[in-house]
Order: sequence, then C-alpha cells, then structure tokens
Amino acid sequence: TKHPNQDSAVLAGPDHLSYFALLGRICGLALYHREPIDVRWTDSFVKAIMGMSVVPDDLESADPELHANKVAYLRGLGADDFAALCLTFEDDPSNAQMGNQASIPLKERGAEIGVTDDNLEEYL
Repeated sequence: TKHPNQDSAVLAGPDHLSYFALLGRICGLALYHREPIDVRWTDSFVKAIMGMSVVPDDLESADPELHANKVAYLRGLGADDFAALCLTFEDDPSNAQMGNQASIPLKERGAEIGVTDDNLEEYL
C-alpha cells in the first residue's frame, strides 16, 4: 500500500512536489491508455485526491498499528482517562528520521485546548 511521505520536503529537497506531479502524470497517462497500474493506494490518499472527506478510520489502511494504538485506543477511553493523559490539540512530529522538532498546533491556540470525550473526533 502506497501513500505520500509527510517528510518528503526534507528528505527529497525543495523540489519534492515535482515528483508527485510526475507520478500523477504517469498514472494519468496509464489510465488514458487503459494500462493497469499494479499499485494499491491507501484509502486516505485516494479519498484526498478525489476531494472526499478523510476520516480517522481511513488511517487503518495506511498504518494499522498506529490506528490501533491511537484511534481505537483513544475511542475506548473514558472521560476520566483523558484528563490523566493531558492531551492537547498539538502534534509532536519528532521521529527517528527528522530528529526533534517543535510541536505543531492542530488548531489556533491548540496547546491550550485539552482533549475531552466531547472533542475527541475533532482531535483525531
């Protein structure tokens, strides 16, 4: 299953979007000539390029482990458990390839907004 790398700008350089444009043209040309493309795109990627809404459960096709460990786990928590986790509307993008980076707010003043049972779907 294939999907774009969120870190492509850093890994491939400032011209990284031209690679996506080229891939799109190659796929378009294959479709035009009715040539099958032996690739499976993630549900979230296909929905995004088709202009459809992407929902948290679409993550399962891209990363089943992350879906189970984040989406399914958080949906199974009770209201008291959210307070103990101290989650806010920001993301910590640090990973092995990119090193430590500053947190990214998911919405304006996201660091000040706690995740609750009522706003969980918006957070996801």
